[in-house]
Amino acid sequence: METRQVNPWCSVASPVDVTSHHAKGPGLWVCPSCDHLYDKEAIQSRLVGLLESVVQAWQSQEISCKKCKRLKPSRMQTHCECFGRFEVNFTEEDFELVLHVLRSLCAPHDLPSLQEALDLCSL
Repeated sequence: METRQVNPWCSVASPVDVTSHHAKGPGLWVCPSCDHLYDKEAIQSRLVGLLESVVQAWQSQEISCKKCKRLKPSRMQTHCECFGRFEVNFTEEDFELVLHVLRSLCAPHDLPSLQEALDLCSL
């Protein structure tokens, strides 16, 4: 999970991969330019925003025919008029993977707001 952060100490914008970025401790990600710490609350806020975007994408995705790309007209219909199968672009496995990765960050980096947001959107 990568977020872009600007460090107020050196004003350098750099990507922060919270799963592998250099850290001095839990939630203490270090700027590679000046060795100051990024704002943990700002990063947590960006991760919560990412979660909200993923949930919105999951809930509002269109279901279309794999063969002709026509949108699914009703909840009852399982096959398209062209006999193609309906499918989603964002699978349940993909969605669960994102949730799993975000959950794996909560305890090690002490991110309670992210944990609370994840608890609200459990499947």
